[in-house]
Amino acid sequence: MKDWEREQKFWVLLTVFIAGVSILNVLSTKLAQFHLFGITVAFSSGIVAYALTFPITDAVAEVFGKARATTVVWLGFFANALVVFMTFVVVQLPIADVVDPAYNDSFNAVLGAVPRILLASMVAYLTAQFHDLWAFHFWRNITGEKMFWLRNNLSTMGSQLIDTTVFTVIAFGGIIPWAQIPGVVFGYWLLKVAVAIVDTPFVYLLVYWLKQEPAKAEDQSS
Repeated sequence: MKDWEREQKFWVLLTVFIAGVSILNVLSTKLAQFHLFGITVAFSSGIVAYALTFPITDAVAEVFGKARATTVVWLGFFANALVVFMTFVVVQLPIADVVDPAYNDSFNAVLGAVPRILLASMVAYLTAQFHDLWAFHFWRNITGEKMFWLRNNLSTMGSQLIDTTVFTVIAFGGIIPWAQIPGVVFGYWLLKVAVAIVDTPFVYLLVYWLKQEPAKAEDQSS
C-alpha cells in the first residue's frame, strides 16, 4: 500500500509536468518584459510553464532515482511533440465561411508557431533537462544525502542558462538584433535564477510529500 500511494503521487507530478511542457510552445511565442532598477528584462512567457518542470524532475530524481526522472523528461518531450503535431494539423484546416478571417489570422499567429520556435523549444528542452539530471546527480555524488538545496539550485541554474541560450539564439537570432541577444539571455536567465531560488522551499515540500509515510489503517479509521 505504501508503494502504491507513492506511485500515485508520482503520477500526479507527471501529470503537472506534462501539462506544463505541453503548453510551453504556445506561451513561448510571446516575449514579455518588465523594468527593474532601470533595467529592461525581456523574457519568453513560457517561463510560467517551465517553472514547473525543473522542481518536479529534481524531486523525482531525489526520491525515485535518475532512471525514473529520465522517463519523465522523455514523456514530456513526446507529449510536446504530439501537441505540436496536432496544432500543425488544426492550423492547416480551412476556416469555415461563417468565421471572420481576422479571427483565423489571429488563431494562426498564436498557434501556428514558426518552425524555428518549435525547433528552439525542443532542442532547448532536451538539452537543458538532460543536463539538469546529469548535474543533479553529479552534485549528489559530492554532497551525498545532505544539502539538497545546493544540488537543486546548482543543477537548475546551470540548466536554465543552457536552456535560455539555446532557445533565444535559435528562436530569435536575427529577429532580435544579434548585439542584443546576450542582454536578452542574461536578463531572462537572471529571472529564471530568481524563480529557482524562490521555488526551493517548494521542492523541499515536494520531496517531503513524496517520502511521507501513509497513515496507518487504525489512524484512518479513527
